[in-house]
Amino acid sequence: MTRIDSAPFYPIEWGSKTYVDHPKVDGVTLDLYPWRQTDSESCGVAVGATVINTIFYDRNPDHFFHDFVKACKVSPVLGVTENMLISSLAYYDVHVSKHEEMKLADIMKAIDEGCPIISTRDWPADENCLHWMIIYGYASYEAYGREMYKIYVYCPFWGNGMAILERNFYDIWTPKGYGLVCWGEC
Repeated sequence: MTRIDSAPFYPIEWGSKTYVDHPKVDGVTLDLYPWRQTDSESCGVAVGATVINTIFYDRNPDHFFHDFVKACKVSPVLGVTENMLISSLAYYDVHVSKHEEMKLADIMKAIDEGCPIISTRDWPADENCLHWMIIYGYASYEAYGREMYKIYVYCPFWGNGMAILERNFYDIWTPKGYGLVCWGEC
């Protein structure tokens, strides 16, 4: 778990390979090798492929990505459902544990163990729409005489990672506490 300086760029039909670059922080961030979505339905595929590529970076991304897209059975209206995402990840040896009441301590524990967390956030343009995101790090800092936190998230429609103040993170995290903790072979 270190800072990412660079990663290859792979343009493909459903998404584009990118990398997350962030400043050195006093915290923990996972090396993230994400895919960027290119249309409104591909965020689930992008986060799933990112988790696979992050956990198993030695796999050839061009080899698995097109098959992963097919396995996700993307709906032109709904994108990828939670069940399709979980079963598609399982096909690629990614284990998933669903949580509905995660707190900061749970996020920190998962990240410390090297497990990215797939979750959802609200989409400001449409109150009935959620977008998939990955929680991949946290950092602490001191402000106003107390310890505060930033949460690092990757949303495929941003195309890059972002540090969000903990109090602001809770505003976009929808539903609050929801997370799919992912890990590789046991």
